[in-house]
Amino acid sequence: MMYLLWSLPALTVIAAIASGRVNTTMAAALGLLAALPIALLAAPAPFAPAQLAVALERGLWIGWIITPYILGGLLFWQMAAQNGMTTGPTGGPPDAMRLDRLARRRLLFFACFLVGPFAESATGFGVGMLGTVMLIRPLGLKPREIMVFALLSQTLIPWGAMGSGTLLASAYARVPATQLALYSMVPVALLMGIWLALYWRTAARAGLSALAAELG
Repeated sequence: MMYLLWSLPALTVIAAIASGRVNTTMAAALGLLAALPIALLAAPAPFAPAQLAVALERGLWIGWIITPYILGGLLFWQMAAQNGMTTGPTGGPPDAMRLDRLARRRLLFFACFLVGPFAESATGFGVGMLGTVMLIRPLGLKPREIMVFALLSQTLIPWGAMGSGTLLASAYARVPATQLALYSMVPVALLMGIWLALYWRTAARAGLSALAAELG
């Protein structure tokens, strides 16, 4: 019962987002409101104001480390937009709907497996996904198709945010970071076949599959 009580803040956030009636900021606020009384009254260890201050300091420190990555990624996309990569009314490439079929497929693949993974590796924290959505939204895709393609841009997630997650995992596992990154290549390479199959299946449903004449 206590474990269920301790899970209540996370369950509150999940339920709020799943309801579709509140945005993520409001869902996070609800989770915070649910966490405060649990932390003060039913925490597994004493949680006095002193512990609260330490937790807030740690959160601010982590946030200060993460913020430059996010701002750097947003600056990257802003500069790309000013240089003409995303000048359409929806924030995507100009006249994307006027491109021929082959050019649209190239843009889709470029966004999912080149630009998105690069931005995710360089900045992390979902910035690569944001850029992928900006690039492919003008192609007239359905929301669920955009979601699938955006998630495919995260294929290099072990090296996201310049490998900060890999560095942290290596510290916990007491394995050299370079060795862990090398080992991570094996499952990533094996899963790439699945991701490509999902990509082509979704592209076919979106009307962007290769024609028989092009394959021949």
